[in-house]
Amino acid sequence: MKIKISSIIFLGIFICSCTDGQIALVDKELEKAPRYEACFKDSLAMLQTRLEYSADPDLRWDTALNLYKAYSHYQLDTALNYALSLEELATGDPTRKVVALACRAKAFHSLDRYTESIDAFESIDISEADLSGEAGSIYYTAGVWAYKGALRVFPSDSRFKKALFDAEEGLAGRGESDVEAVNQLYGQLCDDGLYDDALALVARFRQRQLTLNEEARSCYWLSNIYKLKGDTDNEILFLAKSACADLRAAVKNYNSLYNLALLLYERGDYARAHRYMKKNLDAKIELCEKAEE
Repeated sequence: MKIKISSIIFLGIFICSCTDGQIALVDKELEKAPRYEACFKDSLAMLQTRLEYSADPDLRWDTALNLYKAYSHYQLDTALNYALSLEELATGDPTRKVVALACRAKAFHSLDRYTESIDAFESIDISEADLSGEAGSIYYTAGVWAYKGALRVFPSDSRFKKALFDAEEGLAGRGESDVEAVNQLYGQLCDDGLYDDALALVARFRQRQLTLNEEARSCYWLSNIYKLKGDTDNEILFLAKSACADLRAAVKNYNSLYNLALLLYERGDYARAHRYMKKNLDAKIELCEKAEE
């Protein structure tokens, strides 16, 4: 029994040490944030130049889609503009048409324009589209977003409830290699109280080579699971990991940083919590100001 107790104590000290070290990394990444944002803006400028001067229709399509994705985490009104431009670049291709309208629906949702979001999504014709690849992920994700938005406006509408269920099932059915599908699946497991299964699912997803966005999201999922399990130390650890990835990616939706700040405030780390909350608030203000321009 003494060995078991000492092992538990050692494990607790080890986790706390890891957590403190990861939070120190957040501080370092926060200092580097202006450089990350400058590099991100440079990459956006390069993409915009490529879109403006390229004559290759496939390259123009891919570039506009990448710009839409980038701005959807950075400047919402510009993301909508690129979603609209995708419709012009689809040039009659049924799969690209689906992607363009789905991106428009997601952009409207992000701007809280829920009626326009559902109108855009329900105008999509998938009869001739190939939804086996990325197009399917974008389409079903747009459906989930659009119908969740519709239920905010019409909370008792049974048709939207059924449509949301179908969209969630369609998204979850895309498998564990799809980041949006894993987001849906892990949430369903948590809703059912199957936290260890959710941890295993996210761990399998994290065995692949992750983008910064996938690193941020998967760590955020883990923080949510540990929160539900009542494991605050690991919740803080993975919020810190997620926040580091968000800062490196120069996104403007610092949810991990904000949630981390709340937990640090509860622990009495007021100065650090204030810095993190200020960064989150400044980013939110910038997003709102750009959307109103």
